[in-house]
Amino acid sequence: MIFDLLQTAFLREQHDLLVRVSNERVALDAERSEFASQRNVDLRRIREEAMALQTRSRNIQVADAHVEELKRFYYAKFKQLQELEASLMDECVELERIRGSLPEAGPKELRKMMTSSTRKRSERESGEERRTKNGNMRMIEMSDERERDEEEEEEEGHQEGFV
Repeated sequence: MIFDLLQTAFLREQHDLLVRVSNERVALDAERSEFASQRNVDLRRIREEAMALQTRSRNIQVADAHVEELKRFYYAKFKQLQELEASLMDECVELERIRGSLPEAGPKELRKMMTSSTRKRSERESGEERRTKNGNMRMIEMSDERERDEEEEEEEGHQEGFV
C-alpha cells in the first residue's frame, strides 16, 4: 500500500513534470516562431530601406554630376559672354573711330574703311568660332550676318547723304 501510494505520487510528479516540460516546449516553439517572423519582417524592412537609400544616393550622384555639368556649361557661357563683350567694345571703339573720320572721308574711302573693319572683325571672330561649340557657331554666324546687314544699310544711308 505504501509502495502503491509512493508509486502513484511519483507517477503524478513525473506526469506533472512532463506536462510542464511539454508546455514550456510549446511556449518556446511559439516564441521562436514569433521571433523568426519578426526577424523576417525586420529584414524585409531593412532591405527596402537600404534600396531606398541606394536610390537616393544614386539620385544625389546624378544631381551632383548634373550640377557640375551645369557649372562647366555656365562657365563656358560666361567666358563666351566676356569674349563677346570684349568684341562688342572693340566694335564700338572702331565705330567711334570711323564716325570721327566720316566728315573727312568720301564714299569710296568710307567703303574701304568699313571693308577693312569688317575683315578685321571677321578674322577675330573666326578664331572665336573655332573655340565654341557647333550650336554656338550658328548663333555667332547669324549675329554676324545681322551686323553685316545693319552695316550695309548704314553704309547705304551714309552714301545717300553724300550724294
